[in-house]
Amino acid sequence: MKMKDMMMDMLQLADHTPPMGDLFSHQRLAFTRALWTERLPGEAQAPQRRIIHSRVLQCHGPARLQRLGLRPAQGYHKCGSYQDLDWITSFRLLVWQEGQWRVHVQSQEVDAAPNGKTQWFDLNGITTSAVIIEGRRSGIDNWWPSWNLVSGAFVLEGELLSELAPRQERTLASESISLTPAPKGITVERSSGEVRFRTRFLQIGFYLNRAGFSFLGIDESGRGNTDENILFLQAGSFAQGVMLHPVDSRPLAAPILRYDVQGATRVQGNRVTYDLEIPHAGQRYHLEWEIEEDRLMLHATRKATQDVAAWQSSAWFIGLRPTVSPTHVIGKIARTGETGLLELPLLLHAPRYGTLRIETLQGQALWRADTYRPMDLTTSELKLGELPQPEGHYLLPAG
Repeated sequence: MKMKDMMMDMLQLADHTPPMGDLFSHQRLAFTRALWTERLPGEAQAPQRRIIHSRVLQCHGPARLQRLGLRPAQGYHKCGSYQDLDWITSFRLLVWQEGQWRVHVQSQEVDAAPNGKTQWFDLNGITTSAVIIEGRRSGIDNWWPSWNLVSGAFVLEGELLSELAPRQERTLASESISLTPAPKGITVERSSGEVRFRTRFLQIGFYLNRAGFSFLGIDESGRGNTDENILFLQAGSFAQGVMLHPVDSRPLAAPILRYDVQGATRVQGNRVTYDLEIPHAGQRYHLEWEIEEDRLMLHATRKATQDVAAWQSSAWFIGLRPTVSPTHVIGKIARTGETGLLELPLLLHAPRYGTLRIETLQGQALWRADTYRPMDLTTSELKLGELPQPEGHYLLPAG
């Protein structure tokens, strides 16, 4: 169905159907974010720093916005209580124009709608490709509007001025695959599009046609019990490796639909190297993994010909399966930008299996952890030379 020039709720727009069918991975153009925010003028009673939620729309091209609706929606479910309907009492809507965010509409005194009706705010047909709607205060949870509320409280009426970008999933070339020499205590084998390393402590697999782990088994006791894969793996979805979704763009490296990445994979003994380029964003990655008996070493560089603002950007993304092990990260929280950021060093703990200490020897890096409960997915990701932004996205500087 053609969606161009049709008036609709933009927050309900869906991307193309994945090749393998839905599999609960059908992506929408809108998503909810949690972010740390500072007190704004007019928020004198708010905490100096707090977590709020925003509803984000990223189109693949320009869109015309007509009006924003606010309605009651499910609030935070308090244990032992009914499911309350909460309502937004303060919000602001930002649009992406000329490479920066501009506040287009803001209200700090929204009254509860009578009889639960939708309240409308005129957007005057503004044209943009990206929108952030921040829920900054609510009727019940006050200065801490919940994820549930922000996910359901807004209606954004408008029309796409361009079609969805086509699907595009490239594969990497395998330039040189040599399984020797392998250090003592490490065995290596190649099969089914991957290369797999085994030691007493680790079993680690790497895809050959796409940057990412294919297997991760841990036994910190060194008894060789590494046959349980703690990664999230799903047919047609690749929640591993390099990810990039620029602001003002379609996703360029994503788990489904789009992987506009060029490059090659090389294996030499206990080293796996990915040399990657994302031409549309001017990004190059050199990722060299070195496998030792009881540890993994990553030598990573990212070079950029231009500044890139991104919703999602990972030099290395790890999707994990909590039904196998409820992995979690222990470290110092970075209270800035999108929630979930941590400073290095930190611990990645997989109950029943062991703990990985993650640290940097040089360079600027952050870690981020998150959970996607409907998909049974927890994530950890390395952010290399990125600067968290107050609106919840990231700046990848040129250089």
